[in-house]
Amino acid sequence: MKLYNPSHSRYTRNIIALAFIALALFFFIPTSTAAPNPPSIEWLKTYDGLQINSVIQTSEGGYAMAGTAWSSGGATLIKTDSLGNVQWQKALGDAMSLAQTSDSGYVLFCKNGDIVKTDTEGNILLVFSVAANGGVRQGIITDDETYIVVGNSIREGQETYVWLRKVDAQGNMLWDMNFTGGFQVSAVVTTVDRGCALAGNWKNNFWLARIDSNGNQQWSQNYVYGDPLDPHFVYYIAKTKDGGFILAGTGRWQSSGGMIPWLIKINAQGYEQWNLPYGQYPRDSFSSIVQTADEGYLVARPRTVLIMRTDSSGSELGQEQLGTSAIISPLGYPASCLIPTKDSGYVIAGSTSGSSFMIKFASEADLQTPVVRVFSPQSKTYDTSDVPLAFAVNDQASLLSYNLDGQQAVAITGNITLTGLTIGAHNLTVIAMDSTGLVGTSETISLTVGARFPSEIVLTVVAIAVVASVSFLLYVKRRSLSDYKKKDLKSLVKKQNLAAITQNKIV
Repeated sequence: MKLYNPSHSRYTRNIIALAFIALALFFFIPTSTAAPNPPSIEWLKTYDGLQINSVIQTSEGGYAMAGTAWSSGGATLIKTDSLGNVQWQKALGDAMSLAQTSDSGYVLFCKNGDIVKTDTEGNILLVFSVAANGGVRQGIITDDETYIVVGNSIREGQETYVWLRKVDAQGNMLWDMNFTGGFQVSAVVTTVDRGCALAGNWKNNFWLARIDSNGNQQWSQNYVYGDPLDPHFVYYIAKTKDGGFILAGTGRWQSSGGMIPWLIKINAQGYEQWNLPYGQYPRDSFSSIVQTADEGYLVARPRTVLIMRTDSSGSELGQEQLGTSAIISPLGYPASCLIPTKDSGYVIAGSTSGSSFMIKFASEADLQTPVVRVFSPQSKTYDTSDVPLAFAVNDQASLLSYNLDGQQAVAITGNITLTGLTIGAHNLTVIAMDSTGLVGTSETISLTVGARFPSEIVLTVVAIAVVASVSFLLYVKRRSLSDYKKKDLKSLVKKQNLAAITQNKIV
């Protein structure tokens, strides 16, 4: 019979404990950034009789929608409160876009070329035309309360062209310009210099141009992908935090067999940074896009009534299906609108058969990833194998860890000292995860541990140097004294010899 050995039991328990710790580290210590899900829906409202082309959040926190009436005499401007409940509606003409003025009134940019100004209740104050032949695609208000309007026209027997006009608040023309030779415009945004950037297509290719506040072209670029004969269309343009632009639209991709959604990131100088076709979604498009707080994007896919989230490079992170009993027959109008709201949420608006909808998404304030800053070590060489690790996180972290040289992350609770670092180069990152599962990673610190120079050797060398210096000084002193004595002896002998010679002469 085997006897019970307590040491064996303790050994077994230790092995089991280590195994559980290893599993916990494997599953719970973050090694990459978690992908946030699309924001949740707060409320959904439907509106009869209006095909929505534009939606804005108003100065008091409500919303205004403008578009085309499904029937003659129907409303084309609807004002709601912050929960989407209708406050009033007006029939003011088919509007392609809508903006609010500094006095809380409204401006409608109508398809027929009219600009309609109203007061805060939608009552008409002024109407003037900027395009006798119509063709308005969109209008915007600049910071100095002037209006920029873009549209498409075609000359008889010729190709389409784009016109662009800037007028003051009374309708006086400030400047106008054209892009001839097959251009079409779909969207326009203001720029920081009170100019604009307009996007569309040129002879089947994506196109973007930037104009300054005086109507001078700064640059114009077209972006060609695949066969030049394959059609590509921009439906929407948004400004990005880095001063550039993001284009959303659709294009033909040969391998997909049809039109697919497309995103293109452009910098402030008009150069492409990346483009991404989404071949997994045939016969679809992107109609609207906004940049999120984490510098990713939310994109509207109108033909499936769906919102999609991507990272900053356009890679898909998640989707939210918006289809409900109230949205049963999406027609997929490219005018479906997606805008950010003042509470860091979003609103999407679009049209179905005979009616429209507006959906409010919850704030994504909790989707901010933790920011980690490392103060020590720094990217330099250290002469010790024990280096302090000091860092700070801008959010309450539920889990902290560090990663050294790509090995398994090590859980920590705060600042520590890294001990026993081997001689050579090391790469270090600190990782923080908050209570929602979002992960932030510090920049990589590249430090080097150099070979230490023993202090005993230093002291020995110093001692030898001191002894040598003292010995040399004593030698010099003795030598000087010896020379001095020799000189005195020679002088004495010389004096004695001189005295003897003198004495001999006297004798």
